[in-house]
Amino acid sequence: MTTNQPETGDFLYLKVINVNADGARLALNDDGLEVYIPLYEQRGKMEEGNSYVVVLQDKTEKGFTGSGKTEDFLDRDVSELQPNQEVDLLITRHTQIGMSCIINSRYAGLLYSNEVFTDVHPGDRVKGYIKKITEEGKVDVALQKQGVAAITDNTVVILDKLKKSKGFLPLTDKSQPGEIYDALGISKKLFKKAIGTLYKLKLVELKDDGVHLVKK
Repeated sequence: MTTNQPETGDFLYLKVINVNADGARLALNDDGLEVYIPLYEQRGKMEEGNSYVVVLQDKTEKGFTGSGKTEDFLDRDVSELQPNQEVDLLITRHTQIGMSCIINSRYAGLLYSNEVFTDVHPGDRVKGYIKKITEEGKVDVALQKQGVAAITDNTVVILDKLKKSKGFLPLTDKSQPGEIYDALGISKKLFKKAIGTLYKLKLVELKDDGVHLVKK
């Protein structure tokens, strides 16, 4: 449910409170307003008790009509998006390779499962970054910056963590991705790149037990 004043065009994650042969009713807020999703506007038949991302359409006396086919309401012209641009993501549903999401309440995006190292679920609103835009206009997103910008940011994160941890982090290239994410909030791939940069700058030493801050 939402506590803000809902408007036509809003994408919201709402719970189904009733289904019948023609459609489903979803709770919009605590005031009793509802969103009615006709059966023909559902991606798959909605089930009572489950929650779905829907888009609000026409206003009614009881709330709104809406649609669960959110992709039909997104802008296909992604020319305003740029790689590494910070964006707002609304996670919509799981796919075979990751999670579909809505970018800035306007564009469709895809977040790959093998690049997610924290719990993310449909309905979550999170910060993300544009990873790649294909020639066909499909947009891949990530929860972290990519490329040189990511390395620069992550070297700062690692150095700060080292200083707060008495100059030592028990992380190596054999550490599990989840372990690295729990400690630093970054992927293993970005960790290795950032550590490589710090090593070349002679700011850290890499030993069997982990990363050591070089004492000056």
